[in-house]
Amino acid sequence: MSSLTGGNPVHDLGYISNGLTTSLEQLVVSNEVIGMVRCIMLGFEINEETLAGFFNILLFLLFHFTIGEKAAMLFRSTGINM
Repeated sequence: MSSLTGGNPVHDLGYISNGLTTSLEQLVVSNEVIGMVRCIMLGFEINEETLAGFFNILLFLLFHFTIGEKAAMLFRSTGINM
């Protein structure tokens, strides 16, 4: 939340049990989260090309992992080839 207001100091990485214990695993997880937040704060480019790419990925995931063969028949009937 502090990054939304422009704050950037990060401290207490890797601490668990109210700061009484240090964990190397928690340090790695905290570092990953901080990297994700910094990436999100850079922003996203949204235009027709990026939206089209997102839509294609979404269709691929829906087809292959959730709705299977019925979706394949629907896509084939509309001319979308998966």
